[in-house]
Amino acid sequence: VIAVSALLAVGIGGCGGHGSGAGGGTQFVIVDLGNLDVRGLNQRGDLVGFYPGYLSVFTPLPQKGILRSASGAITELLTTDGTWASFAQGVSNNGLVAGSTANATEWVNGVAVPLPLPTDPNFPETLAWSINSKGQILGFRFSSDPASPEEAVYWSSATTSPVTITPSGFQPVRLIDSGLALGYVSTPIGNELYEVNVSTGTAATDLHVSAQQAAPFYIAIAMNDLGTIVCSTGASLNLIEISPDGTQKQILTSATATGINNLGDIVVSSKAIQTKPT
Repeated sequence: VIAVSALLAVGIGGCGGHGSGAGGGTQFVIVDLGNLDVRGLNQRGDLVGFYPGYLSVFTPLPQKGILRSASGAITELLTTDGTWASFAQGVSNNGLVAGSTANATEWVNGVAVPLPLPTDPNFPETLAWSINSKGQILGFRFSSDPASPEEAVYWSSATTSPVTITPSGFQPVRLIDSGLALGYVSTPIGNELYEVNVSTGTAATDLHVSAQQAAPFYIAIAMNDLGTIVCSTGASLNLIEISPDGTQKQILTSATATGINNLGDIVVSSKAIQTKPT
């Protein structure tokens, strides 16, 4: 967290005048969230993530999933069996939380609900990565064969079995309220942005977004309900924002984000970056 904090401060300053975006008209305000590893945020300003599970290298403790409300209230997200760590990865605009305990889990009002496992016995483990206000959930299923890669899946609800998303190698990252899921696929020249609408199909398509940076995208991290994407690109991990019309704007250097909401607020590890019009 210390290293990320230092890089974050440099990146903000590098965007020009008191933290303004490269194109002007936006001011970034940093909110320090301590050692909370933030993985998602919603329109209300709720944050989810987890606290590190070690008091020291000699004292391992389970990691604890956390929901932090916009007012700052903390809710610990309990596990499904009371014995294992919890990891919160995504929060919907109406407060549904998804992540994992022993397997993919949804939390409703702080209560853990295990999601159905795949019907294929060769994939006995799952992880939930993002959830929208409809209760659709994006995640992974994992093979019992170490040589086989994980596969992207989605649950249409907390009571249905997960369905596989193609192509092979699609790495899902965010699911918005329209049912549109953002992710990436690794190629010989870098990672390419892909999206799929899980409400209408299961085949992801290449967005063919050309980076204005010198290198292809490193990773697609987040998308809000307006279609704005934040991702990192190039060897320097330049954090850029891509508007729905394809316009790109560099926000930070040497950073990756874990979420963006419709207000343009972005979270980078344990920091929340609130965007304020100037």
